Amino acid sequence: MHDPARLAAMLLADGYVIVDNAVPTELITALEAELAPRFVATPFCEGGFYGARTKRFGALLRRSRHIAGLVLHPIIRGIAETVLGEWCDRIVLNLTQAIEIHPGALAQVPHRDQDLWGGVKTGMHYQINVIWPIDPFTLESGATLVWPGSHHDAASQPGDARPVAAEMPPGSALLFLGSILHGAGANQSDHVRRAVITSYCLGWLRTFENQYLVYPPAIARAFDPDLAALIGYAQHRPNLGNVEGQCPSVLLHRDDIDGLPAIDALLPGQADMLDAYVAEQEAARAGLIGGERGFVGPGAALMTHDPNPEAGGGARTRIEADSSAVDGGATASSAAERARRAREHCPFLTTKQAAFHLGLAGDTLKKMRRERRGPPCRKHGTVWRYHIDDIEAWSRANMREGGNG
Repeated sequence: MHDPARLAAMLLADGYVIVDNAVPTELITALEAELAPRFVATPFCEGGFYGARTKRFGALLRRSRHIAGLVLHPIIRGIAETVLGEWCDRIVLNLTQAIEIHPGALAQVPHRDQDLWGGVKTGMHYQINVIWPIDPFTLESGATLVWPGSHHDAASQPGDARPVAAEMPPGSALLFLGSILHGAGANQSDHVRRAVITSYCLGWLRTFENQYLVYPPAIARAFDPDLAALIGYAQHRPNLGNVEGQCPSVLLHRDDIDGLPAIDALLPGQADMLDAYVAEQEAARAGLIGGERGFVGPGAALMTHDPNPEAGGGARTRIEADSSAVDGGATASSAAERARRAREHCPFLTTKQAAFHLGLAGDTLKKMRRERRGPPCRKHGTVWRYHIDDIEAWSRANMREGGNG
């Protein structure tokens, strides 16, 4: 039995981990049979990085029905989601690639795959690669070399550090972080060394393999929905990667994208904040809170944009004081009218609305809530709400005769 938590911990500690017996060898044998004609037809690579004695080709989900089982492998994918999920809403498939290293191939230059992307990466993991051997990986046949712990070091080359050859049989899998130094070893044997790579990255990154061109809708429609989402037919919240404001999975069910309404795709916290923001404005428009302009709380201000200011400058922003705040707030009769309307429409008030109704500053009411005093409140999901009847009852219970103190 494999322990995903232990494997993930080893991956983070050393930068790589080998998962023994990840899949049956029969699956790898069937996979090789499907890819064999393509290996024969593919020319050698050009350039020192890809290797003059190496063949590579991608788009494997189009070429073999067995690749999906590797891409969606529950333990491997679960580890990728655990390690990368801290920095994204969802992960995506970065590439699938078949590799054939021929005898006489030189060792590949040590490199970090996540150097594909710019930006500061300290403390972040952008990518996890998985190598599935088709032939046995040995030191002689050019097994992948990894430099343990190099994901903690920003040096571009390993210096005097010695690598580890990831020797393993077909059916096993080598997982390694995009931040670890690695490279294919030199093939000093008399036979080719074949393997398949699957790779995952943060959902907001541009992928190594252009999945949208490799798997256009006409092809992706035949995929399992979970697989289609993993290759990019899903939004990365908030709203990233949409088509006409909708999840790109809409393309899996229709060709025409005209006439689609844009639909929010937000993270839970963003959705809660937006709901509260919209509800407050709607309540203000209905006259339940604030003045005509819908701003709440003492000292509230109205921000407007003036496209035609007086001579002497370009467009500018004006800040105007809310008249209800300047005049000292609403009268008792207007407060009663607001309470009546609130009961008829939306009796649950936000902290700002409740504070305005009581004539308090919003921060004061928040402090009272933290100190477990003030009017009763309720937590709806992630936001606090005050019922108008609770506010009125609390206010009456604290009513005193006028005087000192």
